[in-house]
Amino acid sequence: MHVIAFISLDHFYAQVRGAAEAEAEVWVLHHEKAVLDASVSARIRGVAVGMGVSEARTMLAGEGHFEAWEPEPYRQAQEHWLSILAAFCDVIEPAGQHAAFADLSGHPNPEATATLLLADLTKRLGLNVLAGVGSARFVARLAAERGDPIFLALKNPKQFVAAFPVEVLPLAAEISTRLRFLGYATIGQVAGLSLDLLRPVFGEAALEIARASKGRGDAQIEAVYPPKCVSARFAFDGPVESS
Repeated sequence: MHVIAFISLDHFYAQVRGAAEAEAEVWVLHHEKAVLDASVSARIRGVAVGMGVSEARTMLAGEGHFEAWEPEPYRQAQEHWLSILAAFCDVIEPAGQHAAFADLSGHPNPEATATLLLADLTKRLGLNVLAGVGSARFVARLAAERGDPIFLALKNPKQFVAAFPVEVLPLAAEISTRLRFLGYATIGQVAGLSLDLLRPVFGEAALEIARASKGRGDAQIEAVYPPKCVSARFAFDGPVESS
């Protein structure tokens, strides 16, 4: 079974900005028309990560400094925290400079590894670290965003995702829209459908829908970091007799 971790650093960009942020009492960093990070004073006034820039401007009544994200000022800090992650895992795929997916499938105890990783990052970076572990990328991300202290997303992914809306499934938007139109608003409702019911309506996408609704699916992690690294996995034909 795949074991995927998603790690996200809260307030990463504001910390890197440091003293410069203090000069601008209200500061918002944005990318692709959405808030990527914000100073404490901006958050207190209602600005949240992921919020649309226009909504953030309205929230701040036109005040504050809005800055478009550029990768270079944060590159060194990104490499620093990814190097910490690389001590625990050799298959890492960044998802922005503040977040990354990591494949922990090779660890005999991925839950313990994730706990140690979270503690190490928190201690060494001084940031609030969000981490989730699941059998698929989207499940791990949900576990990190919503909190999953008992690792339910890994132990029982079908139960963990059941109450979420169909829109969070890793499916084309038109498929999610069609599922809701047909009366299936939650992932749990979709999980109750058989392939015989899904195939006439969704054709080849039926199997993908069925797998995703049970918390499976998009588990492939691309080994992007460290750069110029090679990662491979193989299984022994029988039991390993020596270390």
